[in-house]
Order: sequence, then C-alpha cells, then structure tokens
Amino acid sequence: MVSPVEVRLDAPGSTARLTAQVLDRNEQRMTEAAVAWSSNSAVVAAVNSTGLVTAVADGTATVTATVGGASGTVAVTVARPRTGGAATDRAALLAFFNATDGPNWVNNENWLTDAPLEDWVGVATNAEGPVVGLEMAYWDWDAEQWVSNNVSGPLPPEFGELSSLERVWFYKNNLSGPIPRELGKLTQLTSLDFDANDSSGPIRPN
Repeated sequence: MVSPVEVRLDAPGSTARLTAQVLDRNEQRMTEAAVAWSSNSAVVAAVNSTGLVTAVADGTATVTATVGGASGTVAVTVARPRTGGAATDRAALLAFFNATDGPNWVNNENWLTDAPLEDWVGVATNAEGPVVGLEMAYWDWDAEQWVSNNVSGPLPPEFGELSSLERVWFYKNNLSGPIPRELGKLTQLTSLDFDANDSSGPIRPN
C-alpha cells in the first residue's frame, strides 16, 4: 500500500515524501520488509531509497515501490504554474506606457482603458489571451515609409513580465537607455527590432 497514490509538484527541485506499508496474507504489517523505490522517468521525477521524490523537469512519471513480487505505484506530475495572464500583461503594458511617454504617442488608442488588450493599438494576443506581439511602428501607404509611434524613454523592467511575447517592433522610435536585463525572461521571443533607437546593451537569459 503506497501513499499518496498521486503527487503533483510545481517546480524542479520540489519534493514529496512517499510511504509504503507492506502487509502479509493476514493483512498484518511487516515492519522489517525492505522497500525498493524506482521511477520510470528519472528525468522528470527522481526517487531515493527512502521514498523521497524530487521534481526534475515538467512531465509525468510513475514511481514504484517493490517488495519481492509485490508492488504499488504513485503517479507523479511535474508542472510549473503558468506565468503571465491578462492581469499581469495589462500591468506590464501600463508600465511600458508610463515609462515611454504614452500620452504623447502618435497613436495610443484604447491604452489605459478597460478594452480587451487585443484592442489596444499595436498589441496582438493569441486565442488564449496572452500578449504575443507589440508593434510600435506603422507603414504609411501614402508616404511609402515606416512611421514611428513616438515611443520614447527607457523600457521598464516590467516589460519582462510579458511572458508569452513572441515579436516586438520598435523600429524608428526614440527608445533610450540600457535594455533591461528582464528581457532575458522572454523565452518565447523570436523577433525583436530596436533598429533606429538609442537603447543599448546585451540581452542575456534571466
């Protein structure tokens, strides 16, 4: 008899203690029985000889307690909680607006309103709601050139909270100052354009 029968761990390094009771044919506890613990996926969840499970990476694993020909199993799930969300993204965009002179942008339609984030000019979201794109430059078909939205000032650290962000277009704006190290948190980012701005500095994993 293994307890608990199911374990959920929320981060690599987190642990849970499993226990096993070995009963004889008369359902009497065998206190001297040696239990062997094993995991079918140690790259997800490892278990030591005392039944301590340690999360390694997201995924699922089955931990087995074995005594002779008898065994019991525990289902282990490792799943880090999702970061971000509408409230977090909205707060990050508000910080971005306030730090980059949002009231004087060329176009700030729906910013600072209760409108859905996808209705804020320049903001793109995916079907689940998180912000995936931010475009602060526009193609003027009459002039046949890119036009800045007059985004100026430094990027705030809160920009790094846009955890689902995939693409950013700051071409020909007036951003300045160091690029915040928090941009290294944007692990989904595949396209980032700072061309014709005054921002500088490396972007390192955070």
